Amino acid sequence: MSQNTLTRRDFVAAGAACAAIAGGAGALSLGSWSPAFGEDDAPTNAVQKVTLCDGCGNKCAFTAYTVNEKLWRAIGCVGYPTSHGFLCGRGQGYAFLYANENRVKTPLKKNDSGGFEEISWDQACQEIGQRLTAADPGKIALYQSRGNSTFYPKRLMAALGSANCYSDAAIRDAGITATIEGISGAYPAPDVANAKYVVMLDKSTYDGMRPAEMAEFAKMVENGGHVVLVDSRETSFGRICDEWIGVKPGTELAFLLGVAGELVRTGHYNKDFVAANANGFDQFAAAMKGYTLDWAAETTGAETTQISQVAANLWANAPAAFVDMPWAGTLGSGFANSVDTVRMIYLINAILGCFNQKGGWLFPNAPFVSDEMLAEKGIPQLTTDAPIITYADAPLVWGDSIIAAFEQMQAGNLTQMIVVEGNPVLDVSNGNGVKEALGKLDLLVVLDSFMTETALLADYVLPLSTFLERTDTIVTASGANAVAGLRTPVLTNTEVDGKSIPDAICALAAGAGLEAAFPFTLDDYNRANAELMGISYEGLLREGISAIPGSDAQLGTMPYLRTASGKIDFSSSTFEAAGLSAVPTWTSPAVEAVNGSLRLMVGQEVVFQDTFCDASPYLMTLAEKYQLQQAWVNSDTAAALGIADGNMVEVSSPQGALTVPAKVTELIAPNVVWMPAHFGSIYGQAEGTPLFGAAPKPLIAWQLEPGTGAGMMNETAVTLKKVGA
Repeated sequence: MSQNTLTRRDFVAAGAACAAIAGGAGALSLGSWSPAFGEDDAPTNAVQKVTLCDGCGNKCAFTAYTVNEKLWRAIGCVGYPTSHGFLCGRGQGYAFLYANENRVKTPLKKNDSGGFEEISWDQACQEIGQRLTAADPGKIALYQSRGNSTFYPKRLMAALGSANCYSDAAIRDAGITATIEGISGAYPAPDVANAKYVVMLDKSTYDGMRPAEMAEFAKMVENGGHVVLVDSRETSFGRICDEWIGVKPGTELAFLLGVAGELVRTGHYNKDFVAANANGFDQFAAAMKGYTLDWAAETTGAETTQISQVAANLWANAPAAFVDMPWAGTLGSGFANSVDTVRMIYLINAILGCFNQKGGWLFPNAPFVSDEMLAEKGIPQLTTDAPIITYADAPLVWGDSIIAAFEQMQAGNLTQMIVVEGNPVLDVSNGNGVKEALGKLDLLVVLDSFMTETALLADYVLPLSTFLERTDTIVTASGANAVAGLRTPVLTNTEVDGKSIPDAICALAAGAGLEAAFPFTLDDYNRANAELMGISYEGLLREGISAIPGSDAQLGTMPYLRTASGKIDFSSSTFEAAGLSAVPTWTSPAVEAVNGSLRLMVGQEVVFQDTFCDASPYLMTLAEKYQLQQAWVNSDTAAALGIADGNMVEVSSPQGALTVPAKVTELIAPNVVWMPAHFGSIYGQAEGTPLFGAAPKPLIAWQLEPGTGAGMMNETAVTLKKVGA
C-alpha cells in the first residue's frame, strides 16, 4: 500500500480533529444538517418563512423561524435540490450574520483626511452618478463575486455604455465553464444517492458539498457504494470515503489520463453510447492509449494497481458510476492544467455512458430564459456594443477575468469601478497589486454590508441589507429536476439604512439620470421570469420555492447538446482555436518545489468560504475552537525545517509574507503548505480587534491559464520557516 493511501478506518483514527469539525461541533456542525427540530417545538409566537441561504453559491432554501424579529432556527427545505431538508454548518452559522453589530449602517464618503463621514443615499447616489456619467464609459468596471441579483448591476453597466463586467470565475471555476461550453453545452447534476462508485477530486481546495449531497452520500455508502478520494491532502470529507489515494499536487490530470488510457486499451467503455453521441472519439482514443499505467503512477505518485483498480471499478459499476466535478474550490482554476483536468472528468463520464442514467450524471431540462423572451414579458432588452477590456488569451470564457481587469487598472485603461459584495484585496490573488490598482482609480464604489479591506480604499461605501432582510432575483437549482427559489425578507432592521442590490442599483441609476434603464419593478422582473419558467409568482412569494414543470431529467435519454455537431466533442475545434489541444493532453504544473521551496495551496474549510464568512461570529467561534487557521505541513517536510505542530511559522513569496500556526500532519503530500483562504479579514470586526489567522491569496502572483484566464491559484512557490529560527 502506498504511504499516501488511507482507508476510511485509518482516517477516522488519524484525523479525529477533522472528524470533530465535520460531525461533532454541536449546533454548528454538519450533524445539524439533520432536520431534528421543527414546528412541533417552535415557540407559539414563532413566524416561519422560506428564504435562501447566502453562505455559498448553492443558495440552499431553508425555513427561517423568527421570534420577535430575531432568528430562532433555520431548517433546510425538503424538495430543494441543494438542501433536501438539510442546512450545513456554514448555513446555520451564517444565518446569524444580521446580528453582527459592526455593520455599515449608512452610506459613507471618504473625506479629505482619509476617513469616512456619513451621508444620505440621495447625496451619495447623485455624487457617484455625476462622476460615472462624466467618465469614459469604456473605462468603467464592475466586479461582483457573490452572484446575487447580477441582472441589475450588469444592466446598470450597459446603461452607462460599458461591457466591463467581471466575476470571480478566474479564481474559481473558469475551467469548468470553459469545458462544458466547449465540448457539450450541457450542465450535469450528480445522482449521488443511487451511485455505486464515485471518484472525488479537489476536496483539498473545497472541503465541503451541498447539504443534500451529504445525505445522498450517506445513503450511497449505506447501500454499499464506494467513494474514492484522489487528492494531495486528506480532509474532513474523507470521513465518508472508503479510501484516499494520495497524489502529487497538480497531477490529478495525469491520474485521469491513466484511468482513461486503461479504459480505452481494455475496451471498457460504452461503445453504443460513444457511437451515437461522440464526435472525434477516434482521436481521443488514440491519444489516451499513450498514457500508460506506469507513466501515470510515476507522474502522480500513486500505485499502478490503484489507478487500474479505479478504472476497473468505474467500468464494473457503470453507468451508476462517475468522477465528480465540484464547482467550488479551485478545480477549474488551480493549476496550469486545470482546464484539461475538467475535460477529462467530463469525457471519462461520457465513455462510461452515465449521462441521464440512474446513479450517474443527470441533466435536468431547466427552462432557458433569454433576453428576447423577457422583452416579450415587459422587461426590455438593454445591451451595449462596447468591447470588454479583457485577457486576450482567454477566448473560452469571454474575457471574464478580474485579474486581467486589475492589470488594466494598473495600466490606466480602467479608471472607475463598482464592487458589489466582494473583497478582492484578500479574495483575489496578489493583494498588494490589487490595492495598487484600486489606488489608481478616479472612483471606487463598494456595495457591502460590512467594512472590508476593499471598502477601506473606496471613495463611497453603500450599505447593503443582509440576505435575511432583502428580496433578490429568482434563482434556480438543479438536481434530478430544477426548482426555482426566491429570497425575501425574514427580518426587518430599522437601525441600518441598507438596501437590497436591486434597490441600491436603481438608486445609483437615478443618481446618474438613468432611471429609464429600469422601467420595471423587481416584482415585474421576477414575475416575468416565473411566468417563463411556467410557475406562479404569487405561489413562489408565498412558498419560497417552486418545482419547475417539465424540468425532470429523463432517464435513458440524451441531454440537449449545444455543439455544432450536436454531439460531445471528444476532439474539440473550439479548444484548438483557443490555442489549446483539440484532445486533452498532459501538461505539467507550472511550479515545482525545488531548492527548499514549497508549493502553496489554498482552499475552503468545511464550514467557510472566502473571507465574507468572517463576518459571522458563530462561524468564527467555531474556527477558533478548532484552530482552523493553521497551515498544514507534511511531517517529514516539517521535521526537515525544524517545525513542530503548533509552532508559529512564516510563509513568504515575492508578493509578501504572513505568520500562522503550523499543523504538522501525515495527511498532506510532502513539499506542500496548505492554507485556508478565509481568515485574516476585518469583515465584521470591531475596530482594534485582533485578526484571526491570515489571508494567503495575497501571496499568489497574478497568473492566467492560457485559453481560460483561470488564475492558477495553486501555482505559487513559497518558503516556510519557523518564527524565530
